[in-house]
Amino acid sequence: MLIQTPPTSSTERVRQFRQRNPGYDRRYMARQRAKLNEAFARLQAEALAAAQAVAPAEPLMLPAPVAEAMMAQLNGLAALRESQPRPSLCQSPSSEMQHACGEQSECRTQNEEKTMRTLDVELPTSK
Repeated sequence: MLIQTPPTSSTERVRQFRQRNPGYDRRYMARQRAKLNEAFARLQAEALAAAQAVAPAEPLMLPAPVAEAMMAQLNGLAALRESQPRPSLCQSPSSEMQHACGEQSECRTQNEEKTMRTLDVELPTSK
């Protein structure tokens, strides 16, 4: 005749199982790791074989790029601008700064003449 055992919780059953079978979890996990490592090695070998078996890529037969007339004109203007010398930008010389024209007095005189011409003012004559 069977003996009725009192009901136990799942945690109690797991604790009793672990007492009866020491090292079971370690061996179980080792088997799982071995299966995963084997599957990973197999996938790596397949990927390596597939990479080596790939044929060299053929060049794509794409149409030639369209050359726009506007871009050619803009490039020509940019090249022309770079080939020309840059004008000096001396507007108000100071005694500490050296200007692109080299002479501060001449630069100031030239700038004053330009300003006076644009304002339609008569220039004073020098003595």
